[in-house]
Amino acid sequence: MKKHTARYKMYACENLREEIVSLKPRRLEIEYLDFGYHRHPGRLPPVLAERLEADRDYEAILLGYGLCSKAVRGVKAVHQPLVIPRVHDCIALFLGSQQLYRELFAQNPDIYFLTRGWLDEGVEPCREYQDWCAKYGVETARWMKEEMYRHYRKLCLLDTGVEELEDYCQQAARVAEFLGVDFQVRRADLRLLKKLLFGPWDEEFLVLQPGEEVQIEAFI
Repeated sequence: MKKHTARYKMYACENLREEIVSLKPRRLEIEYLDFGYHRHPGRLPPVLAERLEADRDYEAILLGYGLCSKAVRGVKAVHQPLVIPRVHDCIALFLGSQQLYRELFAQNPDIYFLTRGWLDEGVEPCREYQDWCAKYGVETARWMKEEMYRHYRKLCLLDTGVEELEDYCQQAARVAEFLGVDFQVRRADLRLLKKLLFGPWDEEFLVLQPGEEVQIEAFI
C-alpha cells in the first residue's frame, strides 16, 4: 500500500492554484480539479465522492470550494473529517470573508467580479459573447448579452498579489468597456484561504465527520 507523507489532502478548483502555491502549504497533498466544473457544477459531486471513497490515509480532507452553484451539495465525508469554507463561491474566498461578500453585494448588487483565474480560463463576457455568436448567431448573441449582463454597472478585478496585474487590468478593462460599465481594481485578501490551509477550522468552516454530508442550509 502506498504510504502518504502528507497529513492532509486537498481538492481545489484550478482557479485557486497560484494563490494556494503563494501561501506555501506544508504537509498537504493538493489535487487541482478542472475549471470546467464551474460551467457544469452538477458533475463535481460524483467526482469528489469517488476520490473521497479512495482517500483513507489522511487525517482530514480539505475542499477548495464553497457552495459554488450547489456544486458540493450532497458530498459526504467518508473516512475522515471533511473541511469546507462556508462561502458561496471563490469570490468570497478572495475577499477573505463571507460576511464582507454579503455586505458588498448588499451595497452593490450591480457589481461583476473578475479574477486572474477567470481571465486565464477565458471565462468572461467577451469570450462568452464570441462563443454565442459562433453558436447562435450575432442577433441572438446580442440578446443573450443584454439579458445576462444588463443589471451590472461596475466591474471589479480582484488583485490577489500573485501575478503582475498589468495584462489582467487591460483584459478586465476591455470587458468593462464591452459591457459599458465602470471599471475598478480591489485588493484581495487571502486570509480565509490561508486559514483553510493552516487552520484553525472554526465557525467559518463546515467540518463534517465521517458519514455526514453537505447540506445547503449550512451556507445560508
